[in-house]
Amino acid sequence: VVVALTVVAAATFLAALRRAPWRRDLAWLSGGLLIGILGEAVVGAFVVYSKLNPYVVLFHFLVGMALLSDAVLLTLRAGHSNIRGDSLVGNTPRRLTWATMAALAIAIAAGTATTGAGPHAGGPGAKRIPVSFADMTRTHSLCVMATGVLVLALIAALSAEGAPAAVLKRCQLLLVAMVAQGILGETQYFTHVPAVLVGIHIFGATVVWSAALWLWHSMTLRGSEVPLAAPPALQGVGV
Repeated sequence: VVVALTVVAAATFLAALRRAPWRRDLAWLSGGLLIGILGEAVVGAFVVYSKLNPYVVLFHFLVGMALLSDAVLLTLRAGHSNIRGDSLVGNTPRRLTWATMAALAIAIAAGTATTGAGPHAGGPGAKRIPVSFADMTRTHSLCVMATGVLVLALIAALSAEGAPAAVLKRCQLLLVAMVAQGILGETQYFTHVPAVLVGIHIFGATVVWSAALWLWHSMTLRGSEVPLAAPPALQGVGV
């Protein structure tokens, strides 16, 4: 899988370098993705070497989330102009969005630590984070609830100022994803944390974070990139 990811990332980076017109932002994002995947492979080796040390595993996951952010932003920006447009929302929704993303990042980190303290932190005999699993679960839940309150406040702020329907819809989708993720988290806790639900819950975290990035990106007006004009010799030929 890592080899396949590396090949695709390398092809994306080369395509960004050969792109006409060349875009600095796409080159940086695609190059960062390639370097990040190689670096993540090195961290993965340390995970194995450390016999699944939960702190190394936690770092491994958070690096993966950073790579996900890079990939999502690369995908979103590739279809739009690199010229920064006007903000579609006021200062209050923007501040709430930044606060929401910061709180969500903390909630994801707390969730990762909860996994490290739980029964699925690795194979038999693997170390666990020396914190009560119940206490870590409560901490993670409080972080998620705080993030949910911020999302509700953001929806109210967007509605009050008459924000574009597309922005409001993406904020609502973020809330739906968070509610679904919360229900899944409660289910796995009260069913004694079955491994399959832990895996689904981790996937859900990537969905929620991607939805947050999609929302943030939608708050700025970015037009589609203007296509290159045909060379003078081809103009009027209908190509």
